[in-house]
Amino acid sequence: MDGIAQLTGGEAQAPLEHSVEEAIHGLGQVDEMYTSITRPINGTTADLVISTIPLETDPGVPVVIIGSLPTPEELAAVRDAALAIVESKRRIRVVGHLTRLFDPQLFFHSDGGQERDIVLRTLARAMEDHGLVTERFLDHVMERERLSPTNFPSGAAIPHSMQMDALQSGIAVCVADEPFDWGGQQVSLVAMIAVSGSSRDIFGEVFDRFIHALVRPENVPRLKDKGNSYAEFIECLLEIL
Repeated sequence: MDGIAQLTGGEAQAPLEHSVEEAIHGLGQVDEMYTSITRPINGTTADLVISTIPLETDPGVPVVIIGSLPTPEELAAVRDAALAIVESKRRIRVVGHLTRLFDPQLFFHSDGGQERDIVLRTLARAMEDHGLVTERFLDHVMERERLSPTNFPSGAAIPHSMQMDALQSGIAVCVADEPFDWGGQQVSLVAMIAVSGSSRDIFGEVFDRFIHALVRPENVPRLKDKGNSYAEFIECLLEIL
């Protein structure tokens, strides 16, 4: 969070500020403090307003009312509000990064039934043709699968190289009507991930969120149902992130 504006009604400030700072520790900081409302607070640059008095104007951001000696429940409400804002900002950031990694030309629908290696070659070749990876990428992906298959019980697989050596980061997707044979396991959704060194900073946050969505068994059938349409697939994916 960028900051939290705390507005009060004239009470002693130091203990109150300390309590709020502790409540939002690791999430944000107190940006401004007032002993009284001396100017309109609508249009504040803070993400959250904490007040010990009712507000006459809408600041345009969430508001939490607490006492001048806040109770544990009130401070918990402050932290919950701060957590919700942090999560909302994180989701917006992840969605922005993730949508740039998809390409309708790297989205495929299949009748299914093929073996794993055929699917891997098809997706890796498509990524190579689009300039995302070199011809060595497929070998790296195969090596990763030999060491430890990248499929999950949810019915999704996320093949990738162990090296961040892609020319450009991207995700190629294949959705199958009938499951692929993934080393004896059934997989209906394959998302091949290529990561370049320049994406190292966003790798953890963005791809962890993406992978977390695909390992949940209730999500794969929803995405599979949208497998005939790139736009509907992406819309569904963004809903479950």
